[in-house]
Amino acid sequence: MEHRALRPNESTLIRRILSATSASALLTQIDEASVYECDANGSLRFLHPSVDSVQRKFPTEAEVLDIDGMSIHALLFLAGEWLDEIQFYKDDSSEIVRFPESDQWDIITLG
Repeated sequence: MEHRALRPNESTLIRRILSATSASALLTQIDEASVYECDANGSLRFLHPSVDSVQRKFPTEAEVLDIDGMSIHALLFLAGEWLDEIQFYKDDSSEIVRFPESDQWDIITLG
């Protein structure tokens, strides 16, 4: 498991997702974040202090079409006051063909 900093397009997408939520205070964690890829679609787990008994949740979702016409989703999970994971998947469970630029994603907010 190799840790790394967020890539610019990942960082920008997470900033866009957080800015559409009440969790925008977590923006400060992005520049210092250390992550590792946890699946073939590029989903990322964040390294952070252990948080016990905290239910994971996602504040919002982003969606975009891959070049094959299938929707790609990004779900941002939090653990307490920490960024925990951003999960990427496609509606048909296939691998992402081309990871879109961060400004191409539509941010979906509920409520």
